[in-house]
Amino acid sequence: MTDIMVGYHNDRLVAVKETDDSARSARLSHEEDLLSRLDHPGVVRIVDLTEGPPAILRTVFVGPDTWLVEPGDNLRAIAETILTERSETTTRSSVAAYWGALLEANADQLVDRDLIMPGQMLTLPLLTTGS
Repeated sequence: MTDIMVGYHNDRLVAVKETDDSARSARLSHEEDLLSRLDHPGVVRIVDLTEGPPAILRTVFVGPDTWLVEPGDNLRAIAETILTERSETTTRSSVAAYWGALLEANADQLVDRDLIMPGQMLTLPLLTTGS
């Protein structure tokens, strides 16, 4: 059996796959090999693989309420993308409101509201009615 959970590794939120089974360990190793060759925003990034037993594969955690910052991202564009993906109205005021909510939800990690860095994991605030 392979256990899948969310945890922390070196103060970073990660998805963790762990198994004691040798066949599944080989599969985790193969998965790590494939993912390490891919560089695409839609593909999860590898943190590390610990050979077993138990074999442990750690990847960057990307959940429905998080956004992994990619090169070229900015908070306004992220706000507009989230509103569009969630079928919300994307007016100037709704984008500005959600941009403000993004700032507030991530105030603990944003030194400058105009500076986000690739690899940063942002918390996506819930949409409020009329956003």
